Amino acid sequence: FVVPLLCAATAYNRPNCDAWPANDEWETLRSLLTGELYGPFNNPSRDYSSRCMERPDDERTVIALKSGDGLCMHSHACANKYCQLSAPSNLPAYSVEAKSIADIQASLQFANAHNIAVSVKSSGHSWQSQSMHAGSLLIWIRHFPKYSEITNYTDSCDDTYTTVTVAGGENFDDIWQTVRSDYHMVTGFCQTVSMAGGWIQGGGMSWSARLYGFGVDQAVSFEAVLANGTLVEADACTNTDLFWALRGGGGGNFGIVTRLQYKLHPPTAVTELEFEYDGRPIVDDLLRVGGRREEFIR
Repeated sequence: FVVPLLCAATAYNRPNCDAWPANDEWETLRSLLTGELYGPFNNPSRDYSSRCMERPDDERTVIALKSGDGLCMHSHACANKYCQLSAPSNLPAYSVEAKSIADIQASLQFANAHNIAVSVKSSGHSWQSQSMHAGSLLIWIRHFPKYSEITNYTDSCDDTYTTVTVAGGENFDDIWQTVRSDYHMVTGFCQTVSMAGGWIQGGGMSWSARLYGFGVDQAVSFEAVLANGTLVEADACTNTDLFWALRGGGGGNFGIVTRLQYKLHPPTAVTELEFEYDGRPIVDDLLRVGGRREEFIR
């Protein structure tokens, strides 16, 4: 009695509901993908533990986020609702390792046809667990093909910028390898943060924002897949409402970003002030990311 009542009370189809797709329907989706379809996660908490927790501490936030069938999160509490260990699981029922735009489109069309909630995860670095949703079909784009190209990009307004081309699943660590000391790039703090994912679509706070503005101010153009599967581009002169929305206008729920053109600036001098607390140089720690301090403070 409880399961039918739960199915009737929720907006989306859920596992164990009568309308939930049968195994052969999931296999049909699998046959359409270039990436992998993982699941079903019949016991998400157990699956999470085996895929994400059985690693040394220093590997969990780097290696596990690239593996784990899409389940792993930067903060392990965020595998649960509200990032609370005592809360119920917030993990998906299936995950798609999207490796192409067609994979994303097929996943969205399948979810629409069966009224399944969709969650989108680029890196899994989310202290608010916004890249997970219980009982959803997760579209995981960490292994989407990388661009990491520096170019003079002209948008539909005929304005030209020096930009780096960023794929939806690329982290800051990926882009730093391309930009290095040739330019200044407005960045987040941690190397595992996805550059074109929730960071920029939530505003893009940065240590150099007072000089150049936030991450959203660096966005020149987005390529995104909408909820109906349509691939569009948005900039200051084309699909301007979507361009506004993807630049922090609502939490990143307006499309799945597959490509971003992002402004670069000339190398910028940085003044470093070092403070110590109890003998520990705290500013030095703040400026050190992944052992590459000299790249980060440029």
